[in-house]
Amino acid sequence: LIATETTPESLSLRQHALAGAIARSVAQTAIHPLNVAKTILQTANGETALRKALQSPRLVRETFSRGIGAQALLSLPNGAINFWAMEASRRVCSAIAPTTVSASERGKICIDLISASIGTALATLVSLPQSVVNDRIMSGVYKNLQQAVTQIGFRGLYPPATWRAALLSKVPAYALNWACYQQLRRYRLTMTGEESTTPLEDLVIGALASSISVCLMIPLDTIKVRMTTLNAGGIAYLGISDCVKRMLKEEGVYAFYRGLPPRLVSVVPMSCLQFAVYEDLKRQLPKLHWPNSSQNRHGVPLSKQDDDDQRKNKNLQPTKDDASFSKTYSSTIFPPAILQSRLLSRWRTQCTSCDHGANSLSSSSMLVV
Repeated sequence: LIATETTPESLSLRQHALAGAIARSVAQTAIHPLNVAKTILQTANGETALRKALQSPRLVRETFSRGIGAQALLSLPNGAINFWAMEASRRVCSAIAPTTVSASERGKICIDLISASIGTALATLVSLPQSVVNDRIMSGVYKNLQQAVTQIGFRGLYPPATWRAALLSKVPAYALNWACYQQLRRYRLTMTGEESTTPLEDLVIGALASSISVCLMIPLDTIKVRMTTLNAGGIAYLGISDCVKRMLKEEGVYAFYRGLPPRLVSVVPMSCLQFAVYEDLKRQLPKLHWPNSSQNRHGVPLSKQDDDDQRKNKNLQPTKDDASFSKTYSSTIFPPAILQSRLLSRWRTQCTSCDHGANSLSSSSMLVV
């Protein structure tokens, strides 16, 4: 049997989106210099361009910091959409699938693959422009985000051929990566008998899962990079088939795997860091105050608020304790109340010997009030 992680409080979809946005931005920003090296090597004249960038400290600094601001900014909506859609589709699949299927090992793997594929496909609405802009900045086609967006234009952010290449490379790679990660986590929970993995275990499991995914999917990623960078340093390809044919004819099979070492160096740290931050945020977010449908915007339970409103509407009489507190509070805060109390005491003393003391006391009380 494969263990399933149990959490004391389930997260909402917006909390999954927040955790995914932060995790993706932190991870991609942290390994950005490695991603720059991988992108340069995957272009047509990559080895020459990389050697040129390493000639001086100034060139190293300028080259490996290209697009880091755009990467950090665009990673936020990318991660939010990806993890939100992934969790939403997982819940739908788990609800639709029979219990025997969703509880089985193969069923969980299938649900992980389907949910990751849907989440990645929807995230391409942001990840494709991010890849187009960042890949061209990192490869040296443009200097910064403003120049890239101005020169590319809105239509250039969603070229049909590049979109197909992005879907072809990202969907299977991310789906395989996520499914491997979840399956390895379940195996780990079964071995330890714990309810959750530690951050260090998430790092190691994420590294193993991403290594498997990268080694299998590197040819598709190379094709995607060639399409998004417009084959920097060479003639632009007409489409995916033209890209594959020309790479095989002009550069050989090695060209598809030339970016494997830097790809492993860049993607493995990014994936393991992303998964570790994501899982840690999932553990920490329930500890924060998140008003839900049973609370108002101040976090007060609606049941208690309704009771207070009902008491006000019914005009209930104050209790004895409330009257006592009110008397003490008014005597302490308002000096005229003290004077009134002393006058009433004096009138009561003088009227005790009179036959009409009660009426006099009542009249004096009215006068004082």
